[in-house]
Order: sequence, then C-alpha cells, then structure tokens
Amino acid sequence: MLFEVGKMTPSGTVTTYPSLSPYAEPQGVVAGPDGNVWFAESGEDGYGKIGRVTTDGVVAEFDDGIPFLAFVDFITVGPDGDLWFTMRSAELIGRITTDGVITTFPSAVIGPSAITLGPDGNLWAAGYYTDAVERITPQGEVTEFTSGISAFAEPYGIATGADGNLWFTEPGTGSIGRITPTPADLVFSNGFDGS
Repeated sequence: MLFEVGKMTPSGTVTTYPSLSPYAEPQGVVAGPDGNVWFAESGEDGYGKIGRVTTDGVVAEFDDGIPFLAFVDFITVGPDGDLWFTMRSAELIGRITTDGVITTFPSAVIGPSAITLGPDGNLWAAGYYTDAVERITPQGEVTEFTSGISAFAEPYGIATGADGNLWFTEPGTGSIGRITPTPADLVFSNGFDGS
C-alpha cells in the first residue's frame, strides 16, 4: 500500500506526494522553520520515521534513533528552531533538526500523543494512557501534571488557546480541559462537555 502526503491550494486544487516507505502512514504535519513541510510517520510495518517534503514535492525520511514500534504520532515546531514529535508506544519525546539529526528524551507520561509549543516557550504533550499532560523544556526535561484530570480521560489533542493557556481534549470523558502554563496548574477538566 502506498501512502501519500497532500497539498491543497486555497482554491481547492489537490496535489499528492508519495512517501518513500510503502507502509509510512503519515500522521501529524507541520510547516517547518526551514520552509518545508514535516510530518510524522507511524509506520504500519513498525518502522516509524519523520518525513520532510519540500514545496517542490521532494520527499525525504529520517529514522536514525527512532526505535522499532515507536508509533511516531504528532509533530510541532519548537522554540529552538527544531521539530519535536511524540512516540506514543515507545514513551519517548523526539527532537529533529532541520538537517535530520534526531535526539530522544524519556516521556513523563505513558502514551504521549499530540504535542504543541506553549506560550511559555516549552513543549506540551497530552498523555493518552496516563490521564496526564506533560511539559517538556527545550533541554528535554519533563514534568507530569495529573491533578484535576478525570480517570479514563485519555488526553489526546492539545493546543495553545487565545487566552494563553493550554487546552486539551479528553475523548474518554467527552470533555475539554485547560491548564495554565505559568505556574503549571490545572485550572479545570471536564469543564466543557457540550451540554
């Protein structure tokens, strides 16, 4: 099976670019600081990679340092000009330079999923299997926050809100949580359930 990365113009014209690996399974995608597009590949065959595609459609893949069965999931641009990504099954946080050099750090949570740059200059990731949110400094130091998150919440998506806080999804409870970055303190969880 061939997996592809797509580009769509504002007028709706779609162009696709095939991944180099036949079992790539592209996941998260982000515009890189180098003008290229970077994406995470979970790897149906167990081999996770980070992919890069230029605006001309030239695809490259990087996997040196990514363990087998890592399940590379989401990717974001960090404050250091590198790209940071999660490896959900390996319980690792990864950093890749625009030259393709990968460094990994132990995650504070089990099952790190979505990752985003917070307004405090740190990276923040949702802990899908831990019912937690973690903060990662640009040096790779991690801190876990669990207070106020419901059991079986399964935090998954995370993003910085217009209020300067981090907002995350709780698919297990059907709710949205918010955490303030400075000082890190969970303000509420299960506060918005659509009712």
